[in-house]
Amino acid sequence: KITRQVLEVCAEFAQPVTLVTKNKLILRDLDLLKELAKHRAVGAAVSVTTLDNRLASIMEPRASSPRDRLATIEQLAQAGVPTMVVRGTNSDILSPATLAEMRAHHPGLQAIEVPDQGHAPQNSQVHLTSTARAGRGSTWCRIRRAPHLQR
Repeated sequence: KITRQVLEVCAEFAQPVTLVTKNKLILRDLDLLKELAKHRAVGAAVSVTTLDNRLASIMEPRASSPRDRLATIEQLAQAGVPTMVVRGTNSDILSPATLAEMRAHHPGLQAIEVPDQGHAPQNSQVHLTSTARAGRGSTWCRIRRAPHLQR
């Protein structure tokens, strides 16, 4: 209820918002997300740690299955909601091959890769830069270390 109420306010005022989730329940608010997408005021990041159902159930027992998360990404994309996945370049869980497989099934998927990070990049160590390039309907952003953190 709380998330929906916040999204209702965001939709009323076209206030930009980004959602990060591991769950297909984001689709409960698809009507509001579509409205926000009309104003280019929404983005969603769906965490997909692995496509292996067994491993996913061990790592994230209360999260939606990988298949459900991929279906969620597809439904969000079909509704016009920009959707992305974040991957640390040193991740031993979400490999480049897995990401490529996800993109093959979901060509509109946006991916952000964080260099020199494992599966869960630390926000304090990196910042987004303007280096993005379009490719095959997707946007790839490269994230660099903040200048004051470079060694």
